[in-house]
Amino acid sequence: MTAPYHAEAFFVMPGRCFRMVSGSAGEAGPTHCPDTPGWRGRFQARDGRWYTVDACDGHSGPLHDPRPIQPHPDPG
Repeated sequence: MTAPYHAEAFFVMPGRCFRMVSGSAGEAGPTHCPDTPGWRGRFQARDGRWYTVDACDGHSGPLHDPRPIQPHPDPG
């Protein structure tokens, strides 16, 4: 189950879901969504700026032009 996101907070970091979620009991403030991202797309922030972000299945809804993230080939 994907955690509900924390307000409008987000963080752009390749390989991590962009949404910040409420911390579990005992944690202060938001934390990174722990789910594995499977989508990459454009996200429009409330200020109108556009960002290219990675998202997990549960947080991919607001993405524009979402595309599946291709897994990296095993170098072995």
